[in-house]
Amino acid sequence: MSTGLFWGCPTNRRADGLLPTCHNWQLSALRQFRHTDRRLRDRKLHVQEVSNLRGVGSVGSQALLGIPRVASLRFEAALADISLVWLFETGFSSDLVGVRRPSVLHCEIWPRIVNLRAARGRVRDDVQVETLARHFAELDVSGELGALFDKPVGLSSDAVIECTQEEGWILGA
Repeated sequence: MSTGLFWGCPTNRRADGLLPTCHNWQLSALRQFRHTDRRLRDRKLHVQEVSNLRGVGSVGSQALLGIPRVASLRFEAALADISLVWLFETGFSSDLVGVRRPSVLHCEIWPRIVNLRAARGRVRDDVQVETLARHFAELDVSGELGALFDKPVGLSSDAVIECTQEEGWILGA
């Protein structure tokens, strides 16, 4: 039986490392949920694991496409000297001046971190992005945005290392 990381493929597309249904996490060296995912789930916000490729709420395919896209933007000639990827290049810190003052800071987001208001006739993803952008803009105006970049309260030293070196963190989790 395969214990690959990714799951959510059609049954006839099963391959080594790609399963139709969630695999047995006890057989894996990886955890089902990252630290940031567990933090959100503790708040009753049911984020899916990043290995889920298909179905309602799945984010795996977005991660597989999004991470290379962010990398291409980060190292684009016009942006390379003025951008950073938060958490991996900055660590948990609201004071980014000491690291390098970016003009562009790439962050992982999850739109459901804020309440979504239904908008009749609009594409849900469009409304989610707009709502989240407004939320962060309001926090910035009120002087509260910077605190979201700091180390989350109660996060252990080992978890900080795992997050900054491998897992990442969802802004506002």
